[in-house]
Amino acid sequence: MASVLRRAKGREGVKGLLFVLASPAALVVWWYFPMLLIYEMVPGTWFSTAFGEPKIFSSWGYAYSVFLLLLFAIGGVIGSRVLSDIPSSQTRSDRVLTHRLPRWYIRGGLMVSLFAYMIWFGFGIYRAGGIESLWALYLQNPFYVKFVLLKTLPGITTLTQVAVVALPLVLCCYKPRRFDWFMVGVILILAAVRSFLYSERLALLELAIPLVFIIALRQRFTWSRTVRFGIAFLAMIITFFIISEAKRSFVYYGVTSLRDVAMVGFIRFWGYYLTSINNMFLIFEHFSLVAPFYNTFSFIWKFPLLKGVYEALTGFSPINMPMILASSGLNPEFNTATTLGALVVDFGLLGAVLATFSLGGISGFLYGLSRRGGIWLAFYSVWLVGLLEFMRIYFFFTTRLFPAYLFFLGAVVLLQYTKSSVGHSMGTRGDAP
Repeated sequence: MASVLRRAKGREGVKGLLFVLASPAALVVWWYFPMLLIYEMVPGTWFSTAFGEPKIFSSWGYAYSVFLLLLFAIGGVIGSRVLSDIPSSQTRSDRVLTHRLPRWYIRGGLMVSLFAYMIWFGFGIYRAGGIESLWALYLQNPFYVKFVLLKTLPGITTLTQVAVVALPLVLCCYKPRRFDWFMVGVILILAAVRSFLYSERLALLELAIPLVFIIALRQRFTWSRTVRFGIAFLAMIITFFIISEAKRSFVYYGVTSLRDVAMVGFIRFWGYYLTSINNMFLIFEHFSLVAPFYNTFSFIWKFPLLKGVYEALTGFSPINMPMILASSGLNPEFNTATTLGALVVDFGLLGAVLATFSLGGISGFLYGLSRRGGIWLAFYSVWLVGLLEFMRIYFFFTTRLFPAYLFFLGAVVLLQYTKSSVGHSMGTRGDAP
C-alpha cells in the first residue's frame, strides 16, 4: 500500500494520491479497519451510556469481519486490474466519445429531478397550509412533518434521485454553463431542505460527495491545502449532522446548551457507525440468512407494484431491523448493520464470503473504469458514497438508487449509439469517391 501511495504521489501529486485513496482496497486500510479498531477500543460501559445499548463483541465475529474486509480488498484489487491491459489509445478514444453525451439528456435528468422536488414539496406545503405553517409545525414536531406532511409520493419522490447521477455527469461530460450551474445549485438547496425537513441527511451527502470528489480531482492542490480541505470537509459534514440533529432529536433529550448540543451531536455522529458495527455482530450471532436476497434486491421487493412478491417467491418475511434490535435489547433508533451485516442476512455466514469478494470485484472494476473519465468517473463518484458508508449501511442496491441507475443506463446506451453513429459516418466518408 505504501509503495502504491508513493508512486501515485510521484506521478500525479495530490490528484493521484486522492484517486488512490478512493479505491476500494485503500478504503479498507484507511477507513474500514480503523473503524473496527475504534469500536473494539470503546469501553463497554461508555458504549452503553452513550448509545443506550450493550456492546456486543466476540472474538470470532471480529476475526470474521476482518477476514471479509480483506476479501473485499483483494476483490477490489483484482477487479481494478481487469482493464489494465487496455491500450491507452483506446482509452483516449472512449474519453473523447464520452464527451459526446448530449447536453439535452443530462439537463433533462436535472429537470426531472427539479419537477419531482417541486411536486413533492408543493403537496407538503399544501397539506401544511403554507410555507410558514410548515416551518412552524417542523419546530413543534419534526416527525409529524416527516411522516405526515412530507410523506413520499409514489412515483414522484423517487424521481428526485435522478439527480444523484445527473449532477456528476454535468461535471464529467461537458463544460457546464450558467443554466447548468443554476439547476445544480437549486437541486442542492432542495436536497438540503429535504435533509432538514424530511430528516434525511443522506439526500444531500449523496450529491455533495460526488461533486466534491470530482472537483477535488481537477484542482492543483498543494499537500497542506489538501489536508486543510479534507479536515474542512469532514468538519462541514459533522457540523451539518449536528445542526440537523439538534431539532430532530436533541429536543427530546432535553439538550439545550450549545456545548451539550455539540458534544451529544458528535457522539451521535460516530454512534451511527459504531452501533452499526455492534448490530453487525448481533447479526453474525443470531440472524444469519434470515431473509435471503432481501437487502441485495430490495429495489425489486420494495417497488410499489410488487408488494408481497418477496414473501411469495422466497417464503421468508422481510427483515425488520428495529423490531429485531428491540427484541434483542439493543437501541432500535440505531437500526443499520453495515454492508457486511446486510450480506450475512442475505447469504449467510458462508455465502457472505463469496458475496463480499464479488462486491469488492465489482467495486474494483468500476474503479478501473473511472480512469477513463466521463460517465464512468461520474458513476464511480456515486458508488464512492456507498464505499464511504460501507461500515454503516448497504447503499449500493437500495431503492433510492434505482432511478439513478436507470438514468445512467440510458446514458450508456446513448453513448454507444453516438459511438456507432460516429463510426458509421466515418466509414461512409471513407468509402466516398
